[in-house]
Amino acid sequence: MWLGDSAGEAKPLLARIDLTPVIGVIGALLAVTILRLPPQTNVVNLPITPVEALPGPDAPQAIELQLDLGGNLTWNGIALLPGEFESHLGALERQNHHPELRLRAPAQMKFEYLADTAATAQRHHMHLGLGTM
Repeated sequence: MWLGDSAGEAKPLLARIDLTPVIGVIGALLAVTILRLPPQTNVVNLPITPVEALPGPDAPQAIELQLDLGGNLTWNGIALLPGEFESHLGALERQNHHPELRLRAPAQMKFEYLADTAATAQRHHMHLGLGTM
């Protein structure tokens, strides 16, 4: 259909479709679809019987090691001479259960003291936990 203007020129008639109801219907369908879907969870229900969490009588105790700024080592509060740490670890290595070694050192200490102590513990297959004072 052509409409002419006052000058006598013909213009095409453009029809525009109102998209507001279409967007509303699509939104409603999306909301209904999301609400109807079951929730996706990654839960696996396993029947677990409660077990006493206390360690048994033969469980190894943790050993507290402490390094000072001079590289001096203490074993559960007892100062060690330079060769004694290696002998204590050798005795622990022969046991069935290896205790955890908890090493505490000041943050300002030289890295070589810490690295030597960690390497000695690793040679004797001990687990070493590190902390700062």
